[in-house]
Amino acid sequence: MPGVLGDAGCAAYARGRMRPHAPVLLAALLAAAPAAAVMPVRELLPAGTPEDSTASVLHAVEARERGPRGAAAAYHLGAWHLARGEYGQARAAHLRAAQRLSADDRLWARIGAARAALALGAPAEARSAAADALRAGAPLRAAARMAIAQALELEGHRAEALALYSKLLADQPGELGASALERVAVLHQSLEHAASAAEARARLLREYPASPEAARLQRTPRSPAPSRP
Repeated sequence: MPGVLGDAGCAAYARGRMRPHAPVLLAALLAAAPAAAVMPVRELLPAGTPEDSTASVLHAVEARERGPRGAAAAYHLGAWHLARGEYGQARAAHLRAAQRLSADDRLWARIGAARAALALGAPAEARSAAADALRAGAPLRAAARMAIAQALELEGHRAEALALYSKLLADQPGELGASALERVAVLHQSLEHAASAAEARARLLREYPASPEAARLQRTPRSPAPSRP
């Protein structure tokens, strides 16, 4: 699973959908697979570390260790802050991690910075942070396309965002597929493409029936399509 908290999980946190309490957060960090070769967070935290001490312990490891442990601490600290809605601190930690990591690990750290930038309302910064990952393998490429499409939406470029979401969906979207389909449906509806919006909603319910996006769709009343003169 890409990313410390999982791709869809981090994206959801960045959109403000979840802000779990510290015990839940720490459990997620300990259980999740890290991105690529980043050292797992359980190897950085002493046994019995209190949840409320997680950030301070990771900060200390980052400052003290100059090798892979310090780089991993910065990476996991970024994920911790992102999940708590502390977006400025998340962006800073992920950028520090990107300076100390290499290859795909560096790109995952930049994706984390992009997600934080989106949450801070800085779409141009998000696009820049995610751009290098567009040339990477499928999970990173999907995450980059998601971040850049969200940035385009924030900038009001609906057609360009829709095209990028569609490209993501056509190329191994992984666990980001539900989020991308939700946005495709919304954008088609905003552009008065009623049939395409309905098709995206049906695909979301069919392919990702247990996703939060599908649950939200089922709770949302559908507005009638605008009548044509």
